[in-house]
Amino acid sequence: MRLTELTIHNFRSHGDLTVSLSARTIVRGQNAYGKSSIGEAIIWCLYGTDVEGTSKQDDRLMRRGASEMEVTLECIKDDGQSVRITRSRDKGQVLQVGGKRQGAQQKVEAWFGTLPEFLTMFTPGYFSALEPKSARTVLARCLPILSKEDVIRRLQPDHREILSTHRYPMVDGVESLDFILEKTRREIRSCEDEQVRLEGEIRGLESVLTQDPPIAPTPLITRARQSEKDRLQAIVDAKAIDAATKEAQIAALRIQRASLRTAFEACKAQWQTVEANCAACGQSLQPDRMQTLRDTAEVKNTALRQQMDELIAQGNAVKAKLERLQHTTTTTDKPDALTQATLAQFSLDEQKDRRATAEYEAKREVRKQAQSRVKETKQALALEAARVEELKTRLQALEEYRFEYIRMQHEALHERFTHVRIDLVDANRETGEVRSVFRILWKGRPYRTLSQSEKIRCDVEIGRVMAAAREETMPVFVDNAESVQHLFGEAFSGQVIAAYVDKCELRIESLDNVRASA
Repeated sequence: MRLTELTIHNFRSHGDLTVSLSARTIVRGQNAYGKSSIGEAIIWCLYGTDVEGTSKQDDRLMRRGASEMEVTLECIKDDGQSVRITRSRDKGQVLQVGGKRQGAQQKVEAWFGTLPEFLTMFTPGYFSALEPKSARTVLARCLPILSKEDVIRRLQPDHREILSTHRYPMVDGVESLDFILEKTRREIRSCEDEQVRLEGEIRGLESVLTQDPPIAPTPLITRARQSEKDRLQAIVDAKAIDAATKEAQIAALRIQRASLRTAFEACKAQWQTVEANCAACGQSLQPDRMQTLRDTAEVKNTALRQQMDELIAQGNAVKAKLERLQHTTTTTDKPDALTQATLAQFSLDEQKDRRATAEYEAKREVRKQAQSRVKETKQALALEAARVEELKTRLQALEEYRFEYIRMQHEALHERFTHVRIDLVDANRETGEVRSVFRILWKGRPYRTLSQSEKIRCDVEIGRVMAAAREETMPVFVDNAESVQHLFGEAFSGQVIAAYVDKCELRIESLDNVRASA
């Protein structure tokens, strides 16, 4: 692409200016006479930004006192087609290509590249000021997408086998590889967390097994005491009570029985069951998750079972009392105080026996479950440990792949340059760590140590390589060209516009005409 004519209206210091642009154009003039504005006008016409690529700068770029501005470029494409590009600003920006607004910006970017790409080729110094991430984006066109097979051939044999077996879909270069690496790291962290959980579960189960086995409780109500209780109860039942007392006791027993039934139903409502499928999504639960839920439910249900058994026993006792009371006759005789106290003690001892038995059974059940569960948990832990080792080995293979991919990519990039070397990452083969950097070298020297002349030569070479990657010739605007001796002896992609400080008013001419007149 070559620019042949530039027409400016109310841009920066220029009111109305039309200049012809040759393949080698020289712009001369004193400072503040509008030399740099020539390059800025070209950028604004194509992309609507200032020289640094910043948008919404129209008020600053417009000539002081003006209310509208316009820049037109006449261009010739590499295939010989002529193109006119016009950007105007009145109430808002309007871009036209060949007099048409529709799709104008897309056409400009198709011919000249994205804004960062164009500024890299057109304005020496732009690329070297970019952040590493932005610089890599600009160079993406120059960085080849390598085939997975070519990279794998450079790896260690065991890593080659791993990546060939798993067939990761590394279709977008380093970006897709970074996604796969992070996914693998997350899998490792998840497995390690599961290992910690299983180890804690094993410690808890083993602590149960190291305790002494539960001992069956000695009952307080022996056969002899049970016989004595039954004898005394028969004596008490044989004694009649008065009608009022009888009705009151029956009412109290019925209330007590209803209360026990309510308490039993409350316990029953808390009973936990474990379904094979998730209640929310309906999917089948994993076996280890099912077992965990069952263990949790069993612990709670054991306590509930103990309470329910005790409530049933109390209910049966109340029922028996109610039936006996309903079949007694009324009289004024009452059992003596000693008999009542003895029966009360019997009832208290029966409750203690039921509680002791329930606690004993619960401990036996917990120990039984611990014995079966500890073996299963140790097997699951061994599987998780093996999975972690497998994933870590796979991660090492992926990290080596990433290292080789980047190294091969940069080798291909540096083959395009003559004196320039650009490092966008530092890769450590031993650790697999890849760190983003932005390092430009010219003839082996860091960019920041170069003179102004050397920096321009370095930037011109970068722009030329970018243009070659696009397979297009591109114009270059070199400001302060007086700092570079023999500037036109450099290798350019295409057209060169060089601005020199000179003791004259603004003058634009072709290098060929200057040489002819000389």
